[in-house]
Amino acid sequence: MFNEVLSINGQSLKNRLVMAPISLNFSKKGYLTKEEANILINRSKRCGMLILGSHALNTKVCGLEDGWILDNQNDNLGINYLIKQAHKNNVRVIIQLYDGEQQKENNDEAINRYSRETSIINHLNENKIHEKILAFIKAVALSITLGFDGVEIHGANSFLIQQFLSPYYNQRTDKWGGTQSNRELFLKKILQAIKRLKCLMNRDDFIVGLRMIPEELPGGITIEDSIHLLKNLSVNELNYVHLSLRLWKQKDKNGNLIVEKLAKSLDKDILLINSGQILNPTIANQSLEYCHLVSIGKSLLTKSFFEDLDCDIERELADFLHLQNNFKPQKIFLRNNLRIMGPLSLMSSNKEGTISAAEFSFYSERAKNIDLVIFGATAVSFSGKCIINGPDLFKNIHVSSFQKLIRKFKEKNCYSIIQLYHAGRFGKNSIYFKNNLNKLINQGEIDSNFVQELFEIYCSFGKSMQLAFSAGFKGIEINLTDPYLLGNIMKSNNYYLRILLIKSLLKIFYNIKKINDYSNFLIGIRINPENFACEMNERIFIQEFVMEIHPYIDYISFNVNDYQTINSLAMIELIKKSSQNKLFHLISGGIRNEQDKEYMKNFNLIPMQVRPFIFNNNAHEIEREEKLNILNSRIKMNELRIPISFQKSMKESREWYVE
Repeated sequence: MFNEVLSINGQSLKNRLVMAPISLNFSKKGYLTKEEANILINRSKRCGMLILGSHALNTKVCGLEDGWILDNQNDNLGINYLIKQAHKNNVRVIIQLYDGEQQKENNDEAINRYSRETSIINHLNENKIHEKILAFIKAVALSITLGFDGVEIHGANSFLIQQFLSPYYNQRTDKWGGTQSNRELFLKKILQAIKRLKCLMNRDDFIVGLRMIPEELPGGITIEDSIHLLKNLSVNELNYVHLSLRLWKQKDKNGNLIVEKLAKSLDKDILLINSGQILNPTIANQSLEYCHLVSIGKSLLTKSFFEDLDCDIERELADFLHLQNNFKPQKIFLRNNLRIMGPLSLMSSNKEGTISAAEFSFYSERAKNIDLVIFGATAVSFSGKCIINGPDLFKNIHVSSFQKLIRKFKEKNCYSIIQLYHAGRFGKNSIYFKNNLNKLINQGEIDSNFVQELFEIYCSFGKSMQLAFSAGFKGIEINLTDPYLLGNIMKSNNYYLRILLIKSLLKIFYNIKKINDYSNFLIGIRINPENFACEMNERIFIQEFVMEIHPYIDYISFNVNDYQTINSLAMIELIKKSSQNKLFHLISGGIRNEQDKEYMKNFNLIPMQVRPFIFNNNAHEIEREEKLNILNSRIKMNELRIPISFQKSMKESREWYVE
């Protein structure tokens, strides 16, 4: 399918593959060098079109540090060379243009670039707006002169055009803001001016594309906004729309495939390019069922799309793509094709909180097909326990119980991490403590007596960490999403106290690890990034929170409802950047097959699963009907070593387990 010939604005494309715009500016000279051009030429030669990555309209509006700038004053020999060689390969060359004045990567406020306070669009007067439109036209004219086959106007990545389109950023009350049509006016003026320019320069065949983001996080651009825009675009002004998606099969809030929904809104003569994790020809053809072209980025650069590319990965490129990791030296997460079983509460422990024979059998049977088990919620004290028949880790008897299981894991080359919890309001603490915990959540206030009692609980966590090491666990994890103590703290309306209290616990863990020389012992947190997506102050909080705590932890585990949505994908990206990409990042939620795992790995996320390990000792995904057959059969459940008490829980929540 992707080898079909296609025509765009009278220009022929040899196939339906596009090399995505990648700002490959590893030379850091502010313009495309011959070395950078050679990589793009080599990787794009089997594509029909190459989009040269982001070029700022001029020095003033360059939003990328050492980014490329399209300027008559710059050395354009690299561009000339790129165009000449690409044309020899029968590849059309498009240049992507942007105005990035509203964000500077080396600006101290860059971490909060998602805040409208850092945007300039609400402060531009009429003359400045027309100057910016003119800057686009000058850059397009230069692009035509240099010999490009077309331009792509960048309306994504929080650059200027996206901010005009966004109801979150655009707070103007004049003709450039307010209604949807007014927010679209800036872009339409640019497209209309380009149309006139093409006529003046006698280049009617010059291709004009638009890079757009279909939706933002809540409060910003919606799918409905994008549909309105697409329905009002004319083929006389635009030849293609290039979707900026993190995943080609990204879904909207209602579970609909975004590319399929938007394709129905476009003029039939405007082509649609889809993007996002197009990892191989099979996925390319899957995506092409909904669009005209697909754009491919990293998998072309790393040679994984076409396995027979006759070139090595250049050292400069490997450094640029961070193919050599800078992670902390934990070996567990560096295994290839790591198989992780996520945290599960079997609620089948013995009365004294030790591992039951049923739990031992359940985990032992699965350990031969698992590299790492994250053992489910385990209480750090008697007063902090609330999970019926849940495990404990605060006495020596608990250590002995876990040691037996971990020895069995080691026989099967399987490691384990344990998740610790304190019940908080659901535990056996004093009424005073519970009332003050409620006060912390609702009013953001605490007193010294509460702090003292909290410190004692934190000491229980510290003791359980030491017992976990003695038992043979390779690490501990705290769950910041559960309804218990730490989850409650994360719900406080006092953001400062949230950071202070969680950071204090993590520093206790960190110091215990350092003092006792627990080498390669992991400290992790589990969060749901979707919880921070809906409000801007929560998005800013989670960035600052991760920046504060990342020196004290080794990994973050993401627990999402569906990884294919903007709320999951965008927030995970935000959190990873906040940790300066120095941590390992695990993810669970909607990972059902090998292709899902490949997507996660390409996001530099380590996939983990729970349900496949319950229904199948080999961790292979099975069909819904087969899961239902197992749930309805006591014999099959027993054969899978599923504890009797957990079988009842599974039947009560059968829809969660079979989906």
